[in-house]
Amino acid sequence: MNHFDTIFTLLATLLVPILSMRLERHPRIPGFFSAVVLCYVIGIVLGNTVVDWVDTHTAELLAGVSMMIALPMLLFGTNIKERTGDWQATGLWAFVLCALSGLMSGFVAWLFRASQKMSGYWQVC
Repeated sequence: MNHFDTIFTLLATLLVPILSMRLERHPRIPGFFSAVVLCYVIGIVLGNTVVDWVDTHTAELLAGVSMMIALPMLLFGTNIKERTGDWQATGLWAFVLCALSGLMSGFVAWLFRASQKMSGYWQVC
């Protein structure tokens, strides 16, 4: 196990969002480049240029942990009772339908898990 790869992955995970937030305010960066878009761009560039420096296991672990933290944080700011009567309730229905379609597609993929044609069934969801 190479410690440089792990340290680089941890530093990139912490420093790329900070860099993208600073670049977002830079006058030479166009306004449509938000911090999120800049994070994606920097991540794509780093992932394709210094691929040997990234520890895949650490990166996957950090991605999983950050998703478990980020998804509930998206819902903390939502007042569902307030949203049920207006036009924004359609967004709630869209979320429910999206969740149901994900569950159904995962179930169908699970049904075909023994098939030779469906070797990566666990990647469907």
